[in-house]
Amino acid sequence: MPHDCADHALEELHKALADAPESLWTPHHDPFIRDHIERVTARGGALLAGIQVELGSWLAKGSP
Repeated sequence: MPHDCADHALEELHKALADAPESLWTPHHDPFIRDHIERVTARGGALLAGIQVELGSWLAKGSP
């Protein structure tokens, strides 16, 4: 991916998060989609927590 594409994508994400409408965080009206979103979010959170634990233990060991 060209570097300018990545810069543009990051800039757009930053703008979206800074100006996020309240409706962004309301649950989806379709129960199947809502449940799927919740499962994906929970799985992503668990993966990130695992990465955080591994990184913390790696940093605690220090560099040789």
